[in-house]
Amino acid sequence: MARTGRPKSDDPMDKKISVRFTNEEYEILLEYAKNHELSVTQAIKMSLRMNILSTQK
Repeated sequence: MARTGRPKSDDPMDKKISVRFTNEEYEILLEYAKNHELSVTQAIKMSLRMNILSTQK
């Protein structure tokens, strides 16, 4: 019998982190995400790629 369910990803997202923000930082993040029609997670990941990974080239 064939397995059912979601297929395995080639690059699974199995790492989790926790970050604490001040109220001001959190509000800035929420406003940015809202203005750019992104989720908070998408905004954080985009910022990571733009700021950290771009300097490693």
